[in-house]
Amino acid sequence: MKITDHIFVALAIFCTSFVKFSVSTGRIIVDIYYENNCPYSKKFIREQLEPNYEEIKDFIVLHFYPFGHSESVINADGSITFTCQHGPNECEGNMFQTCALNNAKTQDERVAIVFCAMTTVSTIQECISSLQLDGDAIEECMNGPEGIKLQLEYEILSEKPVSELGGVPAIVFNKTIDKEKETQALDDFRSVIFAMKSN
Repeated sequence: MKITDHIFVALAIFCTSFVKFSVSTGRIIVDIYYENNCPYSKKFIREQLEPNYEEIKDFIVLHFYPFGHSESVINADGSITFTCQHGPNECEGNMFQTCALNNAKTQDERVAIVFCAMTTVSTIQECISSLQLDGDAIEECMNGPEGIKLQLEYEILSEKPVSELGGVPAIVFNKTIDKEKETQALDDFRSVIFAMKSN
């Protein structure tokens, strides 16, 4: 399904403004497009982002987009649901991460949510409990229009990078799709960050 034009324009304006802000602060924007149950997404988070995060976190602005190859569906009754590459459980995981990330206040909080969901065998409730998240707010988001709206936004934002980079995880630096840089990052994320920082 196609998201409405006015939402697309609003997202474009926001992204442009954020690029200008991040460039002015000297931090590298890293957009990570992935899926909750994708083994390659889990591998990147577990082997590249998690072990290096503390060393590089002051140099980067991380954005997470848990959607990947999922698709929105308009049902006969007008409701919107999602289908996911790895089944309904992945859709639930994508929605959990989307809502939890939206409620997080800091980058460290967002990273902790992604690490719990992607690098451990914790259930949603276990992540909520261990990270002391607002479970009521997350549940309301997951089961209501807010979660659907956020996932629809991720759908439109994910389409181009996931398509052009050949799947998930798709890693984009400073809002510029670069297949060579992404390939390097999948194997040595830390080195890519330090190379960009020194330029």
